Amino acid sequence: MTKKLCILQAAMKEADWARLQPAIKGHYDVSGDGNMIFCKGVMEEVSHNAVVKPLLWLFRPLEALVPFNGVNIGCEVTHIATDSSLLFNRVFKRQDGKKVNFNSKLKLHNGELVEFIKGGLGMRLNPTTDPDGSLRMESLGYVLWLGPVSLYIPSFLVPFGNAVITETSVTPTTTRMGYVSTHPLLGRTMGYTGTFKINKAKLA
Repeated sequence: MTKKLCILQAAMKEADWARLQPAIKGHYDVSGDGNMIFCKGVMEEVSHNAVVKPLLWLFRPLEALVPFNGVNIGCEVTHIATDSSLLFNRVFKRQDGKKVNFNSKLKLHNGELVEFIKGGLGMRLNPTTDPDGSLRMESLGYVLWLGPVSLYIPSFLVPFGNAVITETSVTPTTTRMGYVSTHPLLGRTMGYTGTFKINKAKLA
């Protein structure tokens, strides 16, 4: 029986997936309903500017984004595969013990890779592989998915702006991730860096 492609592989060009570093493949290579990957790491930096701070609190009911700045923030992530998406259940834990959940799902939507949060707002992503085999995902704008209707929104109309997500391997089971979003008028709006160990995979 042919193995179903994971969401990231299905969204990438075959040559890009083939060149991707093995540790990064292991971070996303899960498919089939209920299969999971567990990751644990530390966010060396989580930051946002003053302009978007009020918006981050507005997103809290949607369990999206992280509404505080900080360093050395513990983070545990569970990747859960469904037949049509990859769910990310994140738990951030500050040094003062406060925990914040940030949940989203990665799926193919109208032929594009999109990371959605609750409410149907998603970031459209273009995944590619850099010459060294690291992963790069640049945003192509946003989409609001309302059942049969998809409303496409340019990045400059959203305060967060354009995003660039990078990931590179540190060891065969550890990767380092980075995220930066920049708006043409507001400058750098958000960013993070973190290192994660892929602890284990569980098959349903």
